[in-house]
Amino acid sequence: MILGILGAVYGGLGVSVAIQEALNRVWAVPRYARPDPVVSRLRGLVLFVLIGAVVLITTALAAVGPVAAGYGLGAGVRIGAIVVATIVNVGAFLVGFRVLTARDVPLADLVPGAVGAGVAVQVLQIVGALFVSGQLNGASQIYGVFGLVLGLLAWLYLQAVIVVFCAEINVVRARRLWPRSLLTPFVDDVALTRADRASYRSYVDSERFKPSQQVQTTFDRQSSPNDKP
Repeated sequence: MILGILGAVYGGLGVSVAIQEALNRVWAVPRYARPDPVVSRLRGLVLFVLIGAVVLITTALAAVGPVAAGYGLGAGVRIGAIVVATIVNVGAFLVGFRVLTARDVPLADLVPGAVGAGVAVQVLQIVGALFVSGQLNGASQIYGVFGLVLGLLAWLYLQAVIVVFCAEINVVRARRLWPRSLLTPFVDDVALTRADRASYRSYVDSERFKPSQQVQTTFDRQSSPNDKP
């Protein structure tokens, strides 16, 4: 049992490190400015405490609906519980985005992504609960466990996509990285906009290993005629 708990904690810390790498990459934090393995795992412990508190709160709020129905209360209580759970999720993402990013990002720049992530995760939780109760209810033991595992993997994947996408929303909004050329991922012979050039410069800058390392990015093709310098 002790080995299982230690293994779970170690694996969870690895996930927290991966999340920090993703957020630092999104905000173009140079490698030399990112926390070392010890500090990053200490930050991961903060994430553990945060996730544990959120899980306890949201689980308690999820139980409010059935309890309220047993006392004959209306759907307003359930809606209120969902609203409170969404607010808790938004606060958790706001703190998580701030703590796990190795850069002093103003909270105002993190609010849009935190709100989007909080709402999206709450919707994902509701849809997942409906899927489990509707599709897996009455299934055989083997197929039920198999479907539950696949559903859990899909749920984790979608939640990871939501977190990264909402973090990118914060960066695009804060640094005004728009408009972007839609064909750049597929075609090289495309006029780059100011936002394209700024984004590509940030990708290179994030790979600096030493503060003394200087990187200069140049482009052969001219920018779009409608693009401002």
